[in-house]
Order: sequence, then structure tokens, then C-alpha cells
Amino acid sequence: MTSSTSNVNTSASGLASISGLASGIDTTSLVKNLLALEAAPQTLLKGKLSTGQAQLSALQAINAKLASLTTSAAALSGGTALKTMSVSATSAGDTTAAKVATATITGTPIATTLDVKVNTTAQAEQRQFTGSATTTPGWAPPSRTGTFPITMTAGGQTKTFTATSYSAADVAAAINANFTGVNAVPVPGDGGATNLLVTAPPGDYPGFSLTLKDGSNNDVVSGEAADSGTTRGTAGRDASISVNGITRTSKSNTFTGVIDGLDLTIAGSAPNNTSVSVVTTRDVAATATSVSNVVSQIAAVLSDIDFHTTSPAPGTKASSVNGGLLAGNSVLRSVSDALTKAVSDAAAAVGATTADTGIEVKSDGSVAVDSTKLTAFITKNPALSTTLLTQLGTTVNTVASQASLSGDEKSPTTGTVSRLIAAMQTSNTRLSSDISAWDVRLAIRSKTLTAQYSAMETALSKLQSQSSALTAALKQLEPNN
Repeated sequence: MTSSTSNVNTSASGLASISGLASGIDTTSLVKNLLALEAAPQTLLKGKLSTGQAQLSALQAINAKLASLTTSAAALSGGTALKTMSVSATSAGDTTAAKVATATITGTPIATTLDVKVNTTAQAEQRQFTGSATTTPGWAPPSRTGTFPITMTAGGQTKTFTATSYSAADVAAAINANFTGVNAVPVPGDGGATNLLVTAPPGDYPGFSLTLKDGSNNDVVSGEAADSGTTRGTAGRDASISVNGITRTSKSNTFTGVIDGLDLTIAGSAPNNTSVSVVTTRDVAATATSVSNVVSQIAAVLSDIDFHTTSPAPGTKASSVNGGLLAGNSVLRSVSDALTKAVSDAAAAVGATTADTGIEVKSDGSVAVDSTKLTAFITKNPALSTTLLTQLGTTVNTVASQASLSGDEKSPTTGTVSRLIAAMQTSNTRLSSDISAWDVRLAIRSKTLTAQYSAMETALSKLQSQSSALTAALKQLEPNN
């Protein structure tokens, strides 16, 4: 008996058939192999898409670094790095726990020394309010129906609002909710009487008052005057300092713009007539750090470009790990050459070498910073440093911008690397569409082949049945032995 190979298969139409039942041929495997041959173009497309996606990722990473470099170089070209200042504020009254004054740089102050004397510190005005002469001692206002209006003047402002009642607690709650910068606290006294302690913002403000009226328009409370000589009132006071003999006042202990770009804050506990020396100097170390950051960014871009544009070793496939994804790309090579030239030209612009400035172009084309040399060059040559860093920042900013500026791939204003990215995205989209079209084409082809071989198996089965019937009929015609 002859054996045959058969497999159960479900066709694209959803009907089950037995592969090779009549022919002895594994038609399922045959169809699969035929489809694999016909899918060869799609396989090539998938390979191209995989490579295109890896190339796109490499380009986007380089472009992101170029965009970041654009920002850093712009700051350098604008002279921001050269204007970095440091400041100190010292006094004989300083302790390890607290300083008499703290200076804060808010802009670009000039390098100078300021002799500051603390005349007075700011003080908040404070009033203690109690029941008026028409009420019982302490806070015991008479009843009132309807609303409970409050009019208050503090910190140079007058506001009118309402309380839930005229109890000390409700009046305090209303003040705290409606008057920013003012704090009200009920203070119990002897015999159950309650007073209201109200503190205004620091500074010398006239007219501190609190007005509450009963149903007969009588004052419900009275406040002790700040200058009454009692302990129930404290006068507000402005802070005052002398800067090189020039008097400055402030409502708070912070003095804005002591000089352009510099604020000074006096400790609230600073004694009167305390002297403070404020010194602003050019922060060369910070400038060198800013330059080093820019050069480090340039080095990172150059390294990425070299890695992806240099062909990998023979027998090694280009990849994000092995490099070479963008081998020989002239656009990226041009960007690399322009950045390297920007570094060397900056030194030449001031009649120096890269070795003099500490911003070096090495023999392999990479760039690096010798911080010690750079700091020494900036310290010794402040004017030349300004030219050097402005030239470097301007040129690098131009190169990085012309490469990374985003936009349409056909726009002349779009950066050269950005155009490569846009073109690669278009190509990858087209490849994805082509691959999807092949999926449809192969699905149709699979259905057609399956139907053809199913029909063949059916025809062979019928022929085998007919053959068997003819063989049986012939046997019946044979004479009996």
C-alpha cells in the first residue's frame, strides 16, 4: 500500500481541507513556500524600513544635540558667560549661625565694593484692641442684628468687609481672610476679658485703625495708639541703610537694586550702625564652566557624527551599536567640519592658538577644554576673552542653527539635518505603506493558491474514485477460474 502525507488546513475562505489527501503532496507547505518566494520583495522592504528607522533615530539624536548647542552658543555669543558675577557680604557681626546681610545677584552688577551701614531694620506696627468705653471692659461688644461691617486701615490700604459676628474670634477670622499681610489673634486677659492683637506688614504706614459700629453707630472697639507710651502699641518702622554714605529706605528688610543687578537683605536682628562690606567680582570660574559646557556639547555632536558616518569594520553590520548607519553622509560631515573650524577660528580671531586659550582641537578632529589654561587666559586677557567667546558663540550658534532649524524638508529655511530627518520620515512612511500593500497582495495570493490546490485535490479524489470503480467493473468481467 502506498502511504501519503496529508495535513489539515484552514483556507483563507475559512473552510477546512486535508492537504495532500488525494495527491500525497503537502500542499499547505507548498503554498507556504511559494508565498515565501513571492514575499521576497516585501522582505527587502522590511529590511529597508528597519534600516531607515535606525537612521532616523540617529539623525534625530544628532539634531537634538545641535538644537541644545544652539541655545548654549547663543548665551555665549551674547556675552552672558562673561557677565557672570559673584558677590559677598561680610560683617564683623556675622556668626556661624547667622549673617548680618545677604546679597543676591539679580542681573549684571559692575565689579565694585560697597560700604553699607545698617541704620534701622524694618518693624511691623502692632495694635492691641479692646472694648470701647461704651462697652464692658475687654472684648464684650453689644449685640447687633443684620451684618457686622468692619473697616480697617493697615499697611497703607483701607478695606471694608464683614464678620460673622463682633466676637473677637469672628473679627480675627474676618481680618485674616480679607486682609493679606495682616494677622489678627484673640488674646485672653485677666477676668475672662479678651483683647484682639493685630499686626500689620512691616514699614512705616500712617493711619492704622480698626472700626466696628454697634446698632447705634457707636464704636465697639478702641485701639491703643502706637506712640501712647504704653505696651499696647508698637509703631511700624521702615528699614534704612547707608550705601557709601547714600541713605536708602525700604518697607521690608530687603533693598532692591542697591546697585543695578544687586539686592541686599538685612537680618531682622541686625543691630543699628552695623557695617557690612559688599563686594562684587567677575566670576572667572563660572565663565570657564559655561565655555566648557558649550565645548563639551560640540564634542558630543562631533563624536556622534563620526560614529554614524564612519563605516564599521569589515564584516560588521552597520547599526546603532556598531555605528556606520549614516556612512559617508556629506551633510553631517559638513556640519562636523564647520564646528571644528569654528573652534580654531575663534582662537585665531584674537591672535592666539587653541593651546593658548585652552579650547583645543586635537589631531583626530575632536575638541576639548583645558580648564586651567582657559581660566588663566580669561583672567589675564579679559578684553581678548570677550572677543574670543563672542566669536566662538556666534559662529557655533550659526552652524548649529543652520543644521537643526525645524521645518518642511523642501523649505530653504529648514536646517540641513532637519531636512534629512524630514526626507527620512517621508521615505519610511512610504516604505510602511508599500509593506502594507504587500500584506494585502500576499493574502489574496494565499487564498488563490489554497483554492487552486484544494480544487486539484478534489479532482484527483474524483479520478481515484472513478479508477476504483472501473477496476472493480473490469474484475467482474473477468472469467471465473
